[in-house]
Amino acid sequence: SAAKKPGCLVTNLYGMEAEARELAAKTHFTEQEIAGPLKSRFAQLSQDSSGSVPIDEVCAMPEVALYPHLRRIVAMNNADRSGVVTFADFVQAISMLSGRASMAEKLRTAFSLYDIKRDGNVDSADVFNIFRLMTGRQHSDDGLQQIVDSFMQRFPAGLTSSDFAQMFSVADLAKLTLNL
Repeated sequence: SAAKKPGCLVTNLYGMEAEARELAAKTHFTEQEIAGPLKSRFAQLSQDSSGSVPIDEVCAMPEVALYPHLRRIVAMNNADRSGVVTFADFVQAISMLSGRASMAEKLRTAFSLYDIKRDGNVDSADVFNIFRLMTGRQHSDDGLQQIVDSFMQRFPAGLTSSDFAQMFSVADLAKLTLNL
């Protein structure tokens, strides 16, 4: 039984190296950043041995707690839609908000935030949901719907990604950057 423990350690290290390599190819982080600080930060959140963390715990991290779109970005990267985030989900979500992500990537991310139904079109219901997320209960449902209706008059068929892109400046998209 003592001989099995070193083998398990090697397997776990190899698995971690392979995961870091795979995530580095998909994200804006190096293998060293993934295996080091990102893995350490995730391990602080993952108190049990499951290797996963509820989205609420990720969103409660002090360094990201005030970021209103984080829950949606993490949910977009939650591969199995379980509400429980794996390390890979975590790294991919944080990568989307990295200062290394291009403005085009940030624009795609922003559009995806609004395109709740994922149909390539942002309609009035999508805008309402996002405005509600951003404003909380600052407006009544009727008041918020009036704001959305006024905004959407310019886009009766909904917003395409092209329409959406024309509405944002580099400064707006820079707000989709976390400095971790």
